[in-house]
Amino acid sequence: MGYNSTVENRRLSPGDDHRHLLAGGEHEAFYFLFSAPSGRVFGFLRTLFGHDSVLELLALCVGDRTWLHERRATLPGDALPGDASGPDVMLTCQAPWQAWRCSFHAPLQEVEGASVVEAHLDLAFVAANAPDVYRFGPYHQAQQDVRLSGRLQV
Repeated sequence: MGYNSTVENRRLSPGDDHRHLLAGGEHEAFYFLFSAPSGRVFGFLRTLFGHDSVLELLALCVGDRTWLHERRATLPGDALPGDASGPDVMLTCQAPWQAWRCSFHAPLQEVEGASVVEAHLDLAFVAANAPDVYRFGPYHQAQQDVRLSGRLQV
């Protein structure tokens, strides 16, 4: 879901599942991958924070069609604990390492085609196991399996 460069010895606290104050050059990402049991619908939501900006990404595949959303925005100010949202991709921690709510209500651009569709996602992610921390070079990443429920409309 995200990383915190101060995480040591693979121990996570509730606050590690929230955004952190970042210095110039530091980044923090929150992302959620999802798939329907049939495999015909899948995608991801992601926000990547820098010191003063956020890049939000959403990819959605339905059958043989793929739509994308990408937007970079300036951060308006300090974030509330548990908020990892951008302007269109809303990611809210409801209980650290237990539950997140993700929503999106904006246009998506088709990858191979000219169509633009209005998409509405309202997804709930509930932890399926305890998170673990992995080290990738100079930073750490926390990862956790979750169960998904919700509504997706294109």
